[in-house]
Amino acid sequence: MHQQASTFILITNEMDEEKLTDEDMLKGYKAQQTVENRFRFLKNPYFVGSIYLSKPEWVEAFAYIMMISVMIYSLFEYLIRREMAKEKEPLELMGGRASFRPTGEAVLEILDTVQIVQMEQNGQTIRLLPENLRSQIERILTLLGMGPAIYTQLKGGNGVENTRV
Repeated sequence: MHQQASTFILITNEMDEEKLTDEDMLKGYKAQQTVENRFRFLKNPYFVGSIYLSKPEWVEAFAYIMMISVMIYSLFEYLIRREMAKEKEPLELMGGRASFRPTGEAVLEILDTVQIVQMEQNGQTIRLLPENLRSQIERILTLLGMGPAIYTQLKGGNGVENTRV
């Protein structure tokens, strides 16, 4: 039972065992933990279990979209961590945690809680950031080189930016 639980499959297109031994392939696989961590959500049945793609070109397109998504996520995390290295106060995360090196997932968890208040006033649409999260959201956006307008400004610029509720 233990031997079966510790077994996993690695696939390669290198068929010459002199160029790439089983041991070298395993070492190479183990050395790419960062890459593996980025793609771990793809292995989660919760995420990919509900996706059914019937044509090979759709599977290929989906793979490209996922690869681009992981690249953007990695850049997002890199930018936050690079800017946090210059900060004196850690970033407050969900659950009362704080960090100078937050994961992209932890920052996205904060951004996921943002609910924009939108209302019409004198013929204009106004979008507002919630007051209780405003400073935290503004700090994250500043670390990313952005501002609250990405949440409050409507496409086409016909909204009024106001960051207070």
